[in-house]
Amino acid sequence: MTQHQLERIVTSVTQGPEHERLYRDLIRRAGVVISSAESWVLWHVAARGPISAGALAARLQLDPTVLGELFQALRRRKYLKRDPQGLPDLTAKGRHALVALIKAGQDEVARLIRGREPAGPQGRTRAMHRLTHAALTTMPARASNDTYTSRSQRKGTNDAHTDHSC
Repeated sequence: MTQHQLERIVTSVTQGPEHERLYRDLIRRAGVVISSAESWVLWHVAARGPISAGALAARLQLDPTVLGELFQALRRRKYLKRDPQGLPDLTAKGRHALVALIKAGQDEVARLIRGREPAGPQGRTRAMHRLTHAALTTMPARASNDTYTSRSQRKGTNDAHTDHSC
C-alpha cells in the first residue's frame, strides 16, 4: 500500500457519512449499547484517565456543554462513575464496553487494509495506528447520536436502554 492509498482510506473513515458508518458498525459488532459520540468520549476518558467533562473539553477544544451531556449519558448507562477524587472514570461495565469496541475497531482496521498490505516490516502496524488515530481524532456528528434513547422515547419511556450483558 502506498502512502497515497493509505491517506485515501484515512480520509474516507474520518469525514462525513463514512465516519458515522464506521462508528455505527463498530458499535453494532461490539454488541454495546452506546451512541457514536458516547463511544468516542468513552475512549477519550479511558485514554486520559479520570477526567472531568470540562477538562476533557478544554483538552480537545470542544464545547463543554456537549461533553457534559455525553458524560451524563455514559453515567446513566453505567459506563462511568466517580473515582475517589470525584472525577469521572470507567466502571467495570465501561471497561468491558471499551474492550469490545477496541476489538471491533482492530478488526475493522485490519479489514480496511487487507489485500493492500503496506510495504516494509512495520508497514501494517503504522497503517493500523494511523487509521485508528484518524478515526478517534474527530468526534462523530451529534445528528445521529442517540438511537437507543430515541427508541425508548418513541415507546413513551424516559429510561435509556441499558446493556445487561456486561
